[in-house]
Amino acid sequence: MKKKIHLSLILCFLAIILISTNMISASEDDNTEKAGNEQTATDFYEYSITILSDDWFNYTVKEKILMLQIDDDTLRTMSDRQLVYAIADYPYLVNMYLSDSMEKGFNSLSETCSALKELMSRESGVESLNTYGNEIISLYKTTPRVDGQTEFVSNALKDLISYYNN
Repeated sequence: MKKKIHLSLILCFLAIILISTNMISASEDDNTEKAGNEQTATDFYEYSITILSDDWFNYTVKEKILMLQIDDDTLRTMSDRQLVYAIADYPYLVNMYLSDSMEKGFNSLSETCSALKELMSRESGVESLNTYGNEIISLYKTTPRVDGQTEFVSNALKDLISYYNN
């Protein structure tokens, strides 16, 4: 009887070791994949201030819009994909809906959002907005934004894509 209990304990111990080893291996695979995604994510422009910043309400709208401008040297070195992600992250994306017409709203946004202005100045701008805008919309279906603006940003990107394709 003691041999059976001893054998059972050994088998349980081995099973735990095997399961743990598989879990660690799977975890390392996940971390490798996440690290790859994080590395890609760091390629995207990070605004110096966002709605989640502690000091967001310490500035006027005009001051924040100036702070949100991406300098020309950085804009020129950004890929189309980086620009589209910067547009999606632009804190005043909502402003395109605050004019008395959609056309005025889109024009106003392109004046305040340097990433959109740069993207639309490129020959590949509209195509990249389609490609990467839809990439972001698909991404948001499985990975919601931290700021809770997933649905809004997805709809705004759809509207931008529609506007620039007409």
